[in-house]
Amino acid sequence: SFQNLRRLTLSDHRGLGDEGVTALAGGRAFAGLTVLELSHNGITGDGLRRLLESPLAGLETLDLSGNHLGEVGSLLAGAANLRRLRYLDLSHNR
Repeated sequence: SFQNLRRLTLSDHRGLGDEGVTALAGGRAFAGLTVLELSHNGITGDGLRRLLESPLAGLETLDLSGNHLGEVGSLLAGAANLRRLRYLDLSHNR
């Protein structure tokens, strides 16, 4: 069980992509996270959309740098479940 998981770092796993994020988002592993690092994983806007649909209410740090997110402003603006977010890294995205 991942109930006590607070930090998850999966950076530089280029094979993770949207499918991997979808699989992770579909489980309860994200529910207690405060830090999620997913830099350089080939994630696109579709993967981000699925991620934002998962339970992220306690998330304070989100690193999505170095992916392929494109224009994400509207997706993030509608993410009501990110109220505790204090640090967001979207640098080096295409």
